[in-house]
Formats: sequence, C-alpha cells, structure tokens
Amino acid sequence: MEKNEVEDTGVMRTFGSGATRDTATDKPEFGGFLSPMVLRAFGEYMHKNRKQADGSLRASDNWKKGIPRRVYIESLLRHVVDVWGYITGDDSRDITYDEVLDALLAVIFNAQGLAREIIIGRDTGSPPVEIGVPPLSDEIQRAEKIKEDLFSQIFPDICDRYSPREGCDNCEIEPLTPGDDVAE
Repeated sequence: MEKNEVEDTGVMRTFGSGATRDTATDKPEFGGFLSPMVLRAFGEYMHKNRKQADGSLRASDNWKKGIPRRVYIESLLRHVVDVWGYITGDDSRDITYDEVLDALLAVIFNAQGLAREIIIGRDTGSPPVEIGVPPLSDEIQRAEKIKEDLFSQIFPDICDRYSPREGCDNCEIEPLTPGDDVAE
C-alpha cells in the first residue's frame, strides 16, 4: 500500500503508514457542509456587532448565556423578511448588498442560537418550540458533566458563573486579558 493510500473496510481504516482509525462512515463531513468564506464573513459580522450601547465590548460567547426563544424567532423573521424583500424586489426600501449580507448573517446567528436553546433543552422565558429535536444524548451530557467537574477541580475558587472573558463579580476573579500567562 502506498503511503497516501487508505484501505477502508467499513469498520477500520488502515493508512499507508500503518496507522489505523475507525471508519469515517456515518460521521459528519463538516468540511463539505460548511463554507470557510461564509464562516469568515459570519465571524466578522459577529465581531462588528459585539459593541454594546454603552460602548463596552461583549464577550464573543455572551449569547450562550441564554436568549429567550421568542427573541431569536422574532429577530430571525425580521431578517428573513429583509432578505426576502431584497431578493424578490418586493421591498420599498433601498437595501444595499452589505445590508442584505448582514441580514443573512443575522439569520445564521438567530437560527444557530435558537437551535442551541432547543438542543440543550433550555427555555429562557418563552414557550417551548415543538420541532422534534431530541435532547442531548446521555453521552454528551456525561461529557459536559466531566468537563464541568474537571474545571471545578482545576479552578476550585472559581464559581460556575465565571467567564474567562468577563470574570465574575460573585467570586471576585478578574477576566483574563491578552498576554496573561495562565500556565505557571
């Protein structure tokens, strides 16, 4: 077998180097499902919208704290209507290319946030959305619990509200800043 060849039996892959892995069958191919160009535009859109009304910069993962499903749905629909009007020409406003691209990226944000709330089974102030998405598997829940337990063992003085970017008023630990050496 050549060095770059792969033999896939459907159960195990054997590489030309002799290394082995389980098969890739039935595993998501994220490289094919996602577009780096769109992900880059999405990241730039999200960064651009981190600035809050008071001028401060929110943490990039601030949305993971929980936004009510109803808020995601209303925002998602507003942005879909913007895109729809632009595409069909059925909008009296003069929407620019940049505005429609922002609206599309906002659709991605709201869809992702809503999907996350549904997947983790969190309802943050609105009625459940019935779409048939199963709750997290037992395996994922166990992995999340292990991660939380390890974090609390490594950082026993940090409470569960601590964020590396925002710190925590409860445990009075400051946020990390660029250049902080955390591995001493």
